Amino acid sequence: MEPVLKFVNVNKYYNNNVHALHNINLEIAAGEFISVIGPSGSGKSTLLRTVNRLIDVSDGEICLDGENITSIGGKKLRAVRRKVGMIFQNYNLVYRLSVLQNVLHGYLGYLDGIKGILGIYPEEEKLRAISLLEEMGLGAFCYNRAADLSGGQKQRLCIARALLKKPKVLILDDFLANGKAMKGLLDVCAQAGATVGGIGICIEKGFQPGGAELRAAGYKLASLAIVDTMTDDQLTFREQ
Repeated sequence: MEPVLKFVNVNKYYNNNVHALHNINLEIAAGEFISVIGPSGSGKSTLLRTVNRLIDVSDGEICLDGENITSIGGKKLRAVRRKVGMIFQNYNLVYRLSVLQNVLHGYLGYLDGIKGILGIYPEEEKLRAISLLEEMGLGAFCYNRAADLSGGQKQRLCIARALLKKPKVLILDDFLANGKAMKGLLDVCAQAGATVGGIGICIEKGFQPGGAELRAAGYKLASLAIVDTMTDDQLTFREQ
């Protein structure tokens, strides 16, 4: 079976002569939930931000859902980005807008022209956004400003926004340490009869991912890899 996400001999050089990614070769199958864990500066963020082309690679290939996405642009790149949900560590919310409006931003990639500019969303997507917020325990805050939420509530809002896209790949930035939020994410996906967007990729800045709540609920990581280094010939992992 073709992997959903594949890196083939991927390298990334920055202008300051930093070789951030060294000949990365990695395959991830549908349904896998993987945590990439390593020290600051090991290349975790660079690696994952290449999946939705927020960062372009210097050479090599990245294939998503069987398509080489390394050099595509325009409408093709927009279509690829619909397949990738990302939950950012710093939230990336528009704080002056309502909680519901922020969730609906997850659907912007499907809107064209004036509808995207004006934020005119299909009624069924509005209802689905409200449903996701209710599942995240934020149903009563739909019309509150995002700025009024607590840190934990903002994180759950980001989960709802990412899931609205129905992504093939879900990338989570420094998320696994929050076991309660991760359990909420897995619960919502389980209720929907799906895995975590096909793939769950978590990046963690420390070496001790929180997981007591997940284990107590019967969840476990399918794969946990600690990055030894990204400065050798290829990405290497140490067994956990």
